Amino acid sequence: MKPYSDQKLLFGDIHNHCGISYAHGSLEDALNNARERLDFVSITGHAHWPDMPEPNERIQYIIDFHQAGFAKLRQGWPQMMNTLREFDQEGGFVIFPGFEVHFCATGDRNMLYKDLAGEILYPDSLEDLHDQLRALREQGVEVIAQPHHLGYR
Repeated sequence: MKPYSDQKLLFGDIHNHCGISYAHGSLEDALNNARERLDFVSITGHAHWPDMPEPNERIQYIIDFHQAGFAKLRQGWPQMMNTLREFDQEGGFVIFPGFEVHFCATGDRNMLYKDLAGEILYPDSLEDLHDQLRALREQGVEVIAQPHHLGYR
């Protein structure tokens, strides 16, 4: 018997952006496009940047852009979760709720919840994020953090 011959290969995207924060396109379009090609998806809105650079006139537009996107995700999170539940098809097209947190010092992280529940986390540091994830796991909430954009500084 070949290894993994009893397993099914699934295809997905666990880092997909759309207009729920500061990317483009509707959540519904992102989900419909993913459903046409994939078995699972996580739409990960941009949520937080605790070590954002100090404001100055050269980068203020970048700070404003990010803060507006973070506020949009925070305000729209309950409706986003409702939409994800409407599109989720257990065993067919599975959706993992998620969000992204930026860290200049340690790189960005995408958090993905196993179930169609969960809130945005607002950690102050990578260590604080790990503490929050540990606390959630102790409460029986299954969540992972996927590192990416690790090439900063």
